[in-house]
Amino acid sequence: MGKLIELVNECPGITVSLMAGDLKEFADYFVSEAKKMYEAKQMPEQYVKRIQTAEQLGVNVSTLWRYERAKILCPVRIGGKRVYKQSDIDKILMKN
Repeated sequence: MGKLIELVNECPGITVSLMAGDLKEFADYFVSEAKKMYEAKQMPEQYVKRIQTAEQLGVNVSTLWRYERAKILCPVRIGGKRVYKQSDIDKILMKN
């Protein structure tokens, strides 16, 4: 893995042939690095309205109520309105 990254850094315009397994390992490495960088930033929590949450998850708004009852996705009430943590939505999307 290290040699491939070194090659990319030294010769960004080079054409390389890879085995599928090597490509997967390379992609997994970058995903894990991006995840580490994201977590390191500790960005403030973002809250999403019900309609946008349903759109992100590809479900009907009524499904969010069922998710709440099943403790899959629990809303936060701000000013009497239900909103959802983006981090909770992301966790569900990553599982799928």
